[in-house]
Amino acid sequence: MTEQEIASLVSSDAETNRGIPHAVEMADSSGMLRLVRVDLGGTPAHLVSKLNADIRSRVGNSQYANLVAAKKLVLVTLTPTETKKSLIETTIRKKSWPNGLRFSVFVTPVLCQLLGGVKTYGR
Repeated sequence: MTEQEIASLVSSDAETNRGIPHAVEMADSSGMLRLVRVDLGGTPAHLVSKLNADIRSRVGNSQYANLVAAKKLVLVTLTPTETKKSLIETTIRKKSWPNGLRFSVFVTPVLCQLLGGVKTYGR
């Protein structure tokens, strides 16, 4: 989504500078907003700390808070392997999150090629 499209869903001047991709399925009328984070090869704990920072920086915005309360905000993570997906999901379950926040972790094998020589935990 472009910065203008994000602003039409969640108005906040600070939001345009946060740099995380947002996605909405156009065919989905539920109004679900997804924030997308790509696993760049760090530990699951590091990635989950990034997810935590992503949500903590937004829950002060009443529109994001309303999306969380309505279970319409999803933190999406793309990772290269099934093993890493499992490790990330386990680490997510160990933390405390705002009620209503949803998570999706997807395996995207092409990340292994894109990351090249970067060490990816759980390969």
